[in-house]
Amino acid sequence: MSNDPPKISLIIPAYNEADRIAASLETVSKFVAAETGTYEVLLVNDGSRDRTPEIVREISPELFPDGNFQLLEYGENRGKGYAVRYGIEKATGDYIVFSDTDLSAPIDQIPKLVASLVSGADVAIGSRRVPQSEVVGLPFSRRVMSRFFSILSQWLVLPGIRDTQCGFKAYRAKAAKELARSQQIDGYTFDVEHLLISRKRGFLIEEVPVRWVYTEGSQINGFSDSIKMVRDLLDLRRRR
Repeated sequence: MSNDPPKISLIIPAYNEADRIAASLETVSKFVAAETGTYEVLLVNDGSRDRTPEIVREISPELFPDGNFQLLEYGENRGKGYAVRYGIEKATGDYIVFSDTDLSAPIDQIPKLVASLVSGADVAIGSRRVPQSEVVGLPFSRRVMSRFFSILSQWLVLPGIRDTQCGFKAYRAKAAKELARSQQIDGYTFDVEHLLISRKRGFLIEEVPVRWVYTEGSQINGFSDSIKMVRDLLDLRRRR
């Protein structure tokens, strides 16, 4: 068996992130440069209508001089779930991680997720609702919305999983590729679908406590996207 460190694919879906993409990629580049493992970073432009892709093209050669960065694009906006699936399909790592562009779960926590996979989990999900997790600065309205969705998803689809929507998850490559092939939801609720399919396939899921810091600029439209997510839950319930 090889003693070489595993290759890790980091997927970052991005839609209209011109205001913060440079700072986020700088943080990612510093983290990757300091790690002993081998990383590839895949930023998936989900049909941004601002300067997100132009900024990425301008700064990525300097930030990632080793060539371990790719900008992936496919045209029109398709949704976060579609972007993550597209990234998974292109990823070549032994372990595949995705993170939100805002890095609300600080990127230096990736080793915690990977350690869970090394210990036997097939899917490791960053969780804000397990002991030792820490949530900083989440507004009351968002806290209520998040809690409501958590209760609803447990009741309808995934009993026992306390946080499906933290945008910080890791997979063994084989599990990730299988989930991507089976995924039908292109929007925000793809996380729930991944976990539901994982349970059906007998994949081991572990919730990993993380530090999570609220940042302004969420792409979620509080009302309309919440309605869509509830509809997705009801559809998943019927499919289950």
